[in-house]
Amino acid sequence: MNDYGGIESWQGGPVYTYNNISEDAQGWHYNWGTQVVSLGYPFYFDGAFKQYVFNNIVKGTGWNKNADAYFQTYGYYNMFVHNVAYNTASLTGSGDNGGGPDGQNYYLGNVGDSTQLQINHTTDVAGIPFESIGNNFFSGNLFQGTFVTNSPNTKFKFTFSQFVDKLNSYTPDLGQVGYETSKRVFTKPKSGDFRPTATSELIDQGVKFFAPFPLSSVVGEWNFLKHRADSSLIKGENFYFTSEFVNREDYNSFPKNHLKAYGLAAGSFVKGNLEDFSEGALIFDGKQTYCSLKNDVTSQTICNNVDMTINSFILESYFKTTPQHTGGVMISKSGTSGYGYQLDIDGSGKARFSILNNGNVEFRQSGSVVNDGNWHHLLAEVNRSTASVKVFVDGVLVNSASNGTMPSIGISLTNIVDFMIGKDSNGNFFSGTIDFMRVSKGTLADAKTTIDELYKWEFSGPFLHDMAGNDPIGKRDAGALEIGTKLCNLTTSSNTLNFGLGGGTKAFTIDAEKGFELVKKIGTFYTTTVTGNTVNVTVPALTSGTRSGGIYIYGCNETQQVKIVQQQITAASLIRQPDINVMPNPVSGRPLTISVPEDLKIGRAVFSDLNGRIILTCRLSAGSNSVNVDFLRGLYLLNISGEEVNYTTKIVVN
Repeated sequence: MNDYGGIESWQGGPVYTYNNISEDAQGWHYNWGTQVVSLGYPFYFDGAFKQYVFNNIVKGTGWNKNADAYFQTYGYYNMFVHNVAYNTASLTGSGDNGGGPDGQNYYLGNVGDSTQLQINHTTDVAGIPFESIGNNFFSGNLFQGTFVTNSPNTKFKFTFSQFVDKLNSYTPDLGQVGYETSKRVFTKPKSGDFRPTATSELIDQGVKFFAPFPLSSVVGEWNFLKHRADSSLIKGENFYFTSEFVNREDYNSFPKNHLKAYGLAAGSFVKGNLEDFSEGALIFDGKQTYCSLKNDVTSQTICNNVDMTINSFILESYFKTTPQHTGGVMISKSGTSGYGYQLDIDGSGKARFSILNNGNVEFRQSGSVVNDGNWHHLLAEVNRSTASVKVFVDGVLVNSASNGTMPSIGISLTNIVDFMIGKDSNGNFFSGTIDFMRVSKGTLADAKTTIDELYKWEFSGPFLHDMAGNDPIGKRDAGALEIGTKLCNLTTSSNTLNFGLGGGTKAFTIDAEKGFELVKKIGTFYTTTVTGNTVNVTVPALTSGTRSGGIYIYGCNETQQVKIVQQQITAASLIRQPDINVMPNPVSGRPLTISVPEDLKIGRAVFSDLNGRIILTCRLSAGSNSVNVDFLRGLYLLNISGEEVNYTTKIVVN
């Protein structure tokens, strides 16, 4: 068969493809040149949208026999997580010149072992800033790959560092990409054993991600992942397959349901509880932070229209309030004219759903207390045919007090007010953190599910386990199978050695309880000797110019690099001194640690506000310095200066 896929999926999701093995998927055999080549894709996502692809293993038998392991034609809102590809043409692949993925996809914690190429798909340029690529591992072959059409031609492939640099030039949501491994990562992949070895670099390097259970007619879905290109844009990720979607080539041109965020501060985005690969939750400060959708835009669509008429619907969220917070509105589509709906925290700290008419409450249904500062799952199901509302908290029906009368089934709740998250039109702001929000135009029965099934999937579903159903041991491993925890932790006393033109000898130490190995050296202008856990680096004199290289150290299930740089040392060259570490940043309720290397002559640290007013001055010494920053919440400047250094960075205090 031409254009063959061993396991295939088409068109609109959500579709969940997980815990599969695709072995030696071969399609039509071609005699291309001197070899017989098979055009067969182990997994083929042919014009597939809103796909969750995780915990799968591809075992190939050769680069010319098995094509790209996870192949896409078009597609967005797709997640490829914890998958494995072995001995195939590439880990990922796609069509090109308009046939590649549209962007807004995720590639996380995947492993390509002994593949000819690694990442080999081309993305619509407009969608690249919405991409998330991180914690992937590439073993058994030097990295070659691409992610963009004609870069600069169809045959050009990036090295790993070129790939990372090029990707980040588009400011993607996540551009960490992953790692080239120093050692082979699987036990016996040729024999089908894809467990990580005890020393594998995959251990504890996977991710936690969220794959919500499907609901009917989802018109709004937001994960609150920070969009680096524009943090005021909150990505909409609902895919509701309506009559508006006709030709798959045009799906991407249809407007996305992105929220607009207001009142953001430097520390507004944080890691939530559902995902750990990026800052994927939004803090609502109870004073100015909120998000909105313009009604005059969304009401012109079917798939993105959060305006309700006589239909039943579901409001779902995963959130935590500021402790003891009351009166804040989580969702509002209601104004002074017409009917509308609202989800808020009542005066007793309970979750509450309301239907309003001309700004006045006509019906209310409260649930249970949720303002304890802990994470909660909330689902309010509004059934117009039975004139009832069910409020579920953490998977349990918790209906308490209700008042008023539900509007009769023929009364529409439509209005012209903007949809808002985090406040209502009266300025009742929500105080807390939201990790996930979803709006569905249907009931649980319409989705052919129950609250028990939905809650079990979302908080104990297969995406939270490995292919064999095992829980993560510590942190999830990359790839499809979990094996254990790291043997130890690898640390180096410095991540860069800077030499002047005169050269000389400098040293750094390595702390690795189970031992370490210098596995690779980049650059030939320096020599190294190892004594115990100390590495001495000697660089000869240089008349002028700059030389750089690096030493790669393998141990404790990871590889780290120490950079070697030789150049004329001036204050200007040290202004971006990479050996100065300031953490945590953002900081809240704990001291700030400023770490400086032994060989830098640093005198003091000066904290100032954005108006230049000095808040705090303190002396620094070599090594770690602990500084109490009991400042008001906000953005500050930290200047570290001395005889050879003038380094400035931003500090966020939450």
